[in-house]
Amino acid sequence: MKINLRLTLTACLASWLLTACIEQQLVYVSPYPNIQTGYTVTPLIRDSLKVASYGSFAFTNGSANHNLTDRIFIVQGKFHQSFQVAKNLQMFYGLQGSAGSYRVNWNDYYYFPVELDPDKLPVKPGPKFTGSVGLLGGMNLIVPVSQHLDWKIIGIEGSVSREFGEYMQFREKIPDSIVNIVDRRNTPGSLGMFTDFNFKLKNKKSMGMNFGGGTGFTQFKSPNDYYNVRNSAYFIAGYHFTSDRYTGYFQGRFGDYFAGFFCGLTYRL
Repeated sequence: MKINLRLTLTACLASWLLTACIEQQLVYVSPYPNIQTGYTVTPLIRDSLKVASYGSFAFTNGSANHNLTDRIFIVQGKFHQSFQVAKNLQMFYGLQGSAGSYRVNWNDYYYFPVELDPDKLPVKPGPKFTGSVGLLGGMNLIVPVSQHLDWKIIGIEGSVSREFGEYMQFREKIPDSIVNIVDRRNTPGSLGMFTDFNFKLKNKKSMGMNFGGGTGFTQFKSPNDYYNVRNSAYFIAGYHFTSDRYTGYFQGRFGDYFAGFFCGLTYRL
């Protein structure tokens, strides 16, 4: 029996598209557990700084929701201080504030319940202002591997903030009957671990890479399934370059229903 290859591929493609349409979901959670720790600069062992203070400016551009249909652009300002508590142990703490836009894009493939008219819902798609203010902190175990390499073998970082704005109000008002997952709390937080390699260059310059991951305190909970509850998770991979007091950095950040990049500049005060 001969199999028509073109007909088979067409059927598979149609099946995949139909499945994608059926599985389209509406997921609305806070973006801040994925981004609010950012990259926290601390002195290297060779810098011989017991205490150091920093100011930072950064922005995040990314996507969220199921199939990454929504758009996010958030700017962040941060002040933090680092201090050495032992020969190879550092701690840091700080304040951060964020503001930006979360654009809700209701996908054409999403099917609202028959009894609901999307035009009469108490919430509408489009750009929503979002903001947060909060605290961050953590510690690093740092070891000088060689004359040209300092390795922050393991670091722990955490954050907690208060979220506000139109996107927070959107999550509070959206009906349970049309969402698959929604987080209505306004206190996002995160806890993560990372490792950071720093290579010494000439003329007070250095470069490095960092990798890590963690969990957010944001809960993925369906309004219609009280037993299906879990926390969000995120992963990071980044590059940073320091020249004297300035450090520029870039990170890719990926999590549950989130993907984006984080760019920033830090100045040692």
